[in-house]
Amino acid sequence: MLKHLQEPKRFLQKAAALLKPAGYCFVLVPNMQSLAVRAIGGRYRYIYPQHLNYFTAATLRTLVADLFEVAAMRFMHFNPIVIWQDWCRGGVEISNQERGQLLKRTTAYKENPVMKPVKALYQLTEKGMALFGLADNVVAVLRKPASQSRD
Repeated sequence: MLKHLQEPKRFLQKAAALLKPAGYCFVLVPNMQSLAVRAIGGRYRYIYPQHLNYFTAATLRTLVADLFEVAAMRFMHFNPIVIWQDWCRGGVEISNQERGQLLKRTTAYKENPVMKPVKALYQLTEKGMALFGLADNVVAVLRKPASQSRD
């Protein structure tokens, strides 16, 4: 959601005002330091006009610093098929329908019993990408400080 907002800080301020002290807020945004962005840059399908804001773990921390404590920050998802397709397409925008179809296909690959050995390698690769902050998304669990009152 934050990537689509003209004023993401204002949205987070409203969220903080609505939360009780020690309440949690969950944020998931594309990771602009992911392997996909580093490898193919503007060809990556998640760099497009509907996204007004882009984040790294550091910029997300800075954005929330005066409103929330960062309870956890992780990286998740890695789809080499997306990187390959986006590289081949040369940055041509794809429709949301095509995005959904790709998600269904890759989920089916992951669930196919024949792909079990490949799935194990994929999961290991995805964990490594997350460990080094190169996965596709930044996930933050934010906690309103217990000392802050509701506004």
